[in-house]
Amino acid sequence: NLILPYLEANERHFGISIENELLTVDGVRKDYKDVYRKIRPMKLAVLADIHANYPALCAVTQHIESWNPDRVIVAGDVVNRGSKPLECWQFVKEKEKTCGWRLVRGNHEDYVLTHKNPNRSHDPVDEAIAQSSFWTYNKLGDAVNTLETLPDTLSFDSPRGEIRITHASMQGNRVGIYP
Repeated sequence: NLILPYLEANERHFGISIENELLTVDGVRKDYKDVYRKIRPMKLAVLADIHANYPALCAVTQHIESWNPDRVIVAGDVVNRGSKPLECWQFVKEKEKTCGWRLVRGNHEDYVLTHKNPNRSHDPVDEAIAQSSFWTYNKLGDAVNTLETLPDTLSFDSPRGEIRITHASMQGNRVGIYP
């Protein structure tokens, strides 16, 4: 039921002929159900850049749950900058445990983790820039250790092939942020 409207939209928007290009296999015109019957649509929700905004996280979660996706991916930056880093972190970790949400590390998790390193820069300019992440580090307490367990990338199979999720790029969380 979902395939034919999708094919028609491709024909309208991109000029891809349903008859001549999408439903013709080895020179024989097939019914769309025969050509696309093995492809099951996958609903994927990707949520990122929460930045410790707990009310927004709760609102978005309500919407996601009403939509009932096959998978939910939280693609980084759960913590830092907002007022409720621990609440947001505990929320997504609970969803990971109870609902199968998958989590990826973002650059703001990396910023918070820098405060675990006693050899980090203590230059006054660097310290001023890092005030927010230091505050978040202190708010998270022992939970900060679980940030280290987050992968930089998730990869999984879908009905249409491999899907890869990162926060920034396949090259890392900081690549492309600054020139």
